[in-house]
Amino acid sequence: MAKSILRCAAESGRRFGLPAFQSVTETVIGLGALLALTVLSNSALAQPSIGKAYHYNAQAAERSAMVSVAPTLTATQKQRILKLINSARATPRTCGTRTYAAARPVTWSMLLETAAQQHSDDMATRNFFSHTGSDGSTPASRISNTGYQWWYIGENIAAGYSTPKAVIDAWLRSSGHCANIMNGRIEEIGVAKAVNPSSRYGVYWTLDVADPR
Repeated sequence: MAKSILRCAAESGRRFGLPAFQSVTETVIGLGALLALTVLSNSALAQPSIGKAYHYNAQAAERSAMVSVAPTLTATQKQRILKLINSARATPRTCGTRTYAAARPVTWSMLLETAAQQHSDDMATRNFFSHTGSDGSTPASRISNTGYQWWYIGENIAAGYSTPKAVIDAWLRSSGHCANIMNGRIEEIGVAKAVNPSSRYGVYWTLDVADPR
């Protein structure tokens, strides 16, 4: 049975191009955790996992075909998530080696939720765990494909956590994911989950954050 795996990546992109990795750091907790992430099995649910934190700066992003997917979180769950994230942002916090001041509250974006739902659905349906979609999409391209206009975006993913509080607490304990949540630049978020009992982790979460244009 796998333990948890934490990965953090930093990306930046050219003005009109898709991003390319600049730096990647990885921490594996527990023997065999990396292997368990890459070798999928439907025999049993794995322990919860957090993916790398993604962020992308751009002055402009290309817009392509618009997408639409159905949300799975209830209105009450969305309110709970927004309250948890804004509560975390209201208090100064250290993420790894960097200290963040308290940040203003964020609001919910249905377009960011749509991009997040698309990716959670993709991971749950196709039984994988990555910021790169099964079709090669990136967080930047998925968000742009909803029609959302942005200057800056970030994405956190997680799998195997059963409640909003559990997954947000896990992100806040990881430096890169915590930084995406505490970033004073972001103004809007969207969160989604997808459930597939036959997949490795059972439940897949995506948080997209953005500074809108």
